[in-house]
Amino acid sequence: MTTPQNISLLDYFAASALQGMLAYSYVNPQRGNYHENCTFEGAAYDAYSYARAMLKARSDYEDSSQQDDSPTPIGNCPRCLAPVYTDEGFCGGCKP
Repeated sequence: MTTPQNISLLDYFAASALQGMLAYSYVNPQRGNYHENCTFEGAAYDAYSYARAMLKARSDYEDSSQQDDSPTPIGNCPRCLAPVYTDEGFCGGCKP
């Protein structure tokens, strides 16, 4: 699939959401589906609502992935000098 060079990520997400919304014939019991129970404008509005939610989730994910959750070594293996993360004193490969 090729996309125009000047399409925004919001527009791309909205187009993807709209495609999925229209391809899926069932939404929920209260609303029905987009083909039968939604105007063109309503479907487009919902697609952009999904797209804005995707951008927010993307931003939240990027913010959370900036945090370094990797464990801190407590020392080095006496045999191979690899980082050791447990109090057993050896790395997993040299553990007696």
